[in-house]
Amino acid sequence: MSSRTVMPVMAGIVLTISLVSIRYGSIMCLMLFLASGFFLIREKPKLPNIWAYIPFLIYIALNLVFFFLSDDQALAIKRLEKQLVLLFMPSVIFLFVRSGEDIQKSLLAFIGSLFVLSVISLIILMEFYFTNLEFVGSMDENYLQWKYPHLLGIHPTYWSYYLVVASTLLLWLPFSRLQNYARVGLLLIFNLNLFYLANRASIAINIVLIGIWLVFYLRQKSGRSLLKRTAAILGVISLVIVLFLQSSYFRKKIIDLINAKDERFFLWDRSLDIIAQNDFIYGEGIGGGQQRLREIMMEEYGQNDPREEYKEFDVHNQYIHDYLDYGIFGLFSILLIVFYPARYMKRIDKQTLVLASIMLLFFSSQLVESVFIRFQGKVLYATLYPLLIVSIKMAEDLSKNDH
Repeated sequence: MSSRTVMPVMAGIVLTISLVSIRYGSIMCLMLFLASGFFLIREKPKLPNIWAYIPFLIYIALNLVFFFLSDDQALAIKRLEKQLVLLFMPSVIFLFVRSGEDIQKSLLAFIGSLFVLSVISLIILMEFYFTNLEFVGSMDENYLQWKYPHLLGIHPTYWSYYLVVASTLLLWLPFSRLQNYARVGLLLIFNLNLFYLANRASIAINIVLIGIWLVFYLRQKSGRSLLKRTAAILGVISLVIVLFLQSSYFRKKIIDLINAKDERFFLWDRSLDIIAQNDFIYGEGIGGGQQRLREIMMEEYGQNDPREEYKEFDVHNQYIHDYLDYGIFGLFSILLIVFYPARYMKRIDKQTLVLASIMLLFFSSQLVESVFIRFQGKVLYATLYPLLIVSIKMAEDLSKNDH
């Protein structure tokens, strides 16, 4: 058995497993690490270019510096351990994904396992509904939709991001093994799942990305396949929009956002005040940002926190979070991770557009979520980024050979 049979598939499956459970995702990463060691010894693959690691190395080096400066060593070591996936997953991809077929295996493994998760989640939801029919009937009309992700213990925001990624990959589709009807079916399933999770940011980003891909395809040469693809995309958009408008749960979340009732953003102004007090340069140290916010809230309100639902101290913004903890270097390092892949985008085609789509997703999502605090966010980007870079470089090499 060769690494090309095992490693790409494992790299794809580890994404969905990490989404479902951090514990099992970590175990899967450990298995991937052991398999990597075995194949490295046996096959001695070509080592990747160090420049591909630059943003991750800088981010980990920053965490390492603040680890030594931290007063809370337990929290610091825990934070540092989680950053290792930013080196490990790219290494697996750069070492063992060496052809277009390998890329297809990884992405199909991810999409296939996410489809299985969607089916299982639907079965569990139906079983819960029919088992607790009387109880569900006595609850608020939005209860079942709210309960859905909690039945599996999956964070709805990250589940939504994974679905947006899968939808974008299906719009790109270099997969020769995936027929058009299967592609459209999966697009419908993932978008319906996304609708039921009702995460506002993910839905907004997904609509923008679908629109971008629709414009891209409309600008291509006309043909029967283009018309089919365009009709399928428009059909998906129309169905999803109709369903969105029918969801009172989704409408309520939109109204709360318009009326500034989302308490997760309550701490943004206070966070920016702290950053200004630190001369826009210095940070509070690992975990120091949240601790400082706690102190400010105690000074202002004592035990009478005005927030009703969300009373934690995660600012739900990765840029503010890293700026608070690491100062200007933290903000620079997280922006570098997001935008560094742009150096590989030398022309506009399907290869670069999918990379730009993922960059837009991560940039936007980190405005309303601390994506890199969670294992699911790190492992998703650390796997997709190198896969798409490898795909672009392969396309460039193929173009050079044709000329």
